[in-house]
Amino acid sequence: MAEICNIGVGEMADLMNKNGDDYSKYEEWAKKLQGVYATQSKEIQDAYTSIATGQ
Repeated sequence: MAEICNIGVGEMADLMNKNGDDYSKYEEWAKKLQGVYATQSKEIQDAYTSIATGQ
């Protein structure tokens, strides 16, 4: 998941440069993507921990 997030952020940066977009727009979307990554990775980690500890 981390790799997917990093690829997405990189591709957004490429689009920002290609389109001449303002950095603040890129930053807004990058934060959204990273927020989704953080939420989803926590859910996976919690599920793994629950299974590993038998809880």
